[in-house]
Amino acid sequence: MTASARMTASARMSAAARPAVTPVAAPPAGPAPAPTPVEAWLAVAVLALPVALVVAADRLLVGWSLRDSGRLDAPALAPLLGVGLVLLTRRRLPGLRTRFDVRVNLRVVRRGLALLLMVIASMVVWNQLCLMFGWLPAPRIDLAAGLPFPARIAAYVPLAVAQELAWRGIVRPTLGAVHGWFLGSLGTGLVWGVLSGPTWRFGVTYGLLTVAATIGWSVMIGTLVEEMRHGQLVVASLFQWGLLVALYLLLPEESGVVKAAWVLALTAAIGGAATGWAYVRSRRARGMSPYGRVRPGQP
Repeated sequence: MTASARMTASARMSAAARPAVTPVAAPPAGPAPAPTPVEAWLAVAVLALPVALVVAADRLLVGWSLRDSGRLDAPALAPLLGVGLVLLTRRRLPGLRTRFDVRVNLRVVRRGLALLLMVIASMVVWNQLCLMFGWLPAPRIDLAAGLPFPARIAAYVPLAVAQELAWRGIVRPTLGAVHGWFLGSLGTGLVWGVLSGPTWRFGVTYGLLTVAATIGWSVMIGTLVEEMRHGQLVVASLFQWGLLVALYLLLPEESGVVKAAWVLALTAAIGGAATGWAYVRSRRARGMSPYGRVRPGQP
């Protein structure tokens, strides 16, 4: 055996004698850290900025919007600008959470129909009370004014989706991740009401009552979509669509009747309180956090 062969054999024996080194597995990736309230509200503020600018322009520049006394106007579409800005800057928004799932199954259909029935019930009660006390003119009769009625209710579909991409697609999951389902729904209703175009067209009192109504509606939506794995956006859009149609039929924008707004806010608040109370009891009975907030030390 030559010297080089002996060296090669010796090296092989030395390598075989060394213990095998087991690669260390990387630790499993844990869940993303919960956002802080500041991070969550910063994401909401980024969404709100372009919407607020459009609403302010509509308020100050009379005749600038595409208004036709039927809620087909620029501020109604403005939430899409906010959604676009948030998605463009999402890497700089650690508090951002989104829910854009649009899968449809039987449960989604049932929840959507339930929310539509809530809209119908609350609007019928509100309208009858207003007519009983003479607080509102008779409901709109000329359904063909402006756009034909079938075309109008069809146009409300993408309008409702545009609204819900912002309110239930971004704002609600972002705030809910920090504050839980209940306070997240309240905050979503607040942002929704403040940034809605018709809110401030008839003065501060009318605007505050509209905000109270959107908070009640937001809680109603939150109770039905909180535990849904799929289709939250579909269900919320159905509610928004039914609301737009009902408000067009029962509350002409040009009326601006404050007394009618009081009744509208009251019925929405009662609906939100009733559904919220029932859902809190249901969560408590199942051993869940009633308001969706995780206490320190809980998983």
